[in-house]
Amino acid sequence: MKASSIEGMAVVDLSTAQKIGNVNKLVLDPNTRQVLALEVKSGMLGKPEVVLVENVQSFGKDAVTIDNSSGMASRDEFPQIKDLPSLGDVTGSRIVSASGTVLGQIKDVVLTGDGRTITEYEYSAGGLGGLMGRTRSLPANDDQRYGGSILTVADEQVAAERAEEEAGTD
Repeated sequence: MKASSIEGMAVVDLSTAQKIGNVNKLVLDPNTRQVLALEVKSGMLGKPEVVLVENVQSFGKDAVTIDNSSGMASRDEFPQIKDLPSLGDVTGSRIVSASGTVLGQIKDVVLTGDGRTITEYEYSAGGLGGLMGRTRSLPANDDQRYGGSILTVADEQVAAERAEEEAGTD
């Protein structure tokens, strides 16, 4: 499941059977490869509130269901996520190898079916393929580090991606 497909989804509180808003942002921790929270906004002028991912019952095809919206609060109320990036912060980040080779720019994040874990990064590699909107996938792993606008990867991972690209496989 692409993380971008979750943003904009309706959020339904199962305890009240009410729509409480729409997913405005996903809060990610790329270093642990986890989705930690959803920022939910109600209406055009509503102030965003956060629901921790442990309160998410399901990331469905059409809506996100949560157990109870009474635990929602502003992002500042949750110190464990206060300084973490949203999906919008991660997309656009450059992927750089340990030896300084730029692999490309992150376009989206792919999650497990339950929507809780980052499995890969879709990226544009530049060149003609990038101009045509073609993306490639980079598996997420424990050796990668995210620092705000850069995702660093091991040289071996870049070499594997380059070899795959040269072989003409996607």
